[in-house]
Amino acid sequence: MRPVPFSEIQALEPKSQVVRRMRNDPKVLLHEDGRVFKVVRSKIRLRLSGFGRRSKRFAVNCRRLAAREIDCPKLLEILRVTDRDLHVVVYEPLAGRTAREIFAETDDCSPMALRLARYVALLHDRGVYFAGGHTDNYIVQPNGEFGIIDIQDSWVLPMPLNAIHRALSFRILLKYPEDRAALSVDGRLKPFVDTYLDATRLGRIGRYLFMTTLRLRLPELYQQL
Repeated sequence: MRPVPFSEIQALEPKSQVVRRMRNDPKVLLHEDGRVFKVVRSKIRLRLSGFGRRSKRFAVNCRRLAAREIDCPKLLEILRVTDRDLHVVVYEPLAGRTAREIFAETDDCSPMALRLARYVALLHDRGVYFAGGHTDNYIVQPNGEFGIIDIQDSWVLPMPLNAIHRALSFRILLKYPEDRAALSVDGRLKPFVDTYLDATRLGRIGRYLFMTTLRLRLPELYQQL
């Protein structure tokens, strides 16, 4: 972890596209050489996987996702800002376009929506709870395969997700109206959910718990099935 003053990060701005700002300072920079510099606060949060800095979790998640053959950004280094309570994650972005961008330009979203349902099932079967899992963080790569970005707050567990966490992840995936519309077939989410369940390793009891959790915890979404 290389120590740097914050002025060194600010000096990158003239040769970068500012993707996002944090008050008056850059938060996410896309450098002209292709690297991304993402500023993260060093505060500690409690997660299912325990305590840890967000920058460290980004690095750990990169390794764990790669071990599970899940495409994600490639970590290059982590910088420790010496004069502020910040770290900077430097990574190579995942090439491609977001699923939301493609959905917005597509008349019939059904084929890709059902492909995404199968990919979400694959993530869950490989122990990935994608905390940033709305469609703007799923990337369709040039080869047509899916990948994920914005992974620092996700959980990568050594076992498949249980039925309850699988169901609760749909609250993230279907949070925004444009995502619900894109993932619906003829105005219903049932084909998406059915395709997801058919692609999972959940047994009969697991499927029952999944649907029960949707009904009790996410009634508005359940009514759209």
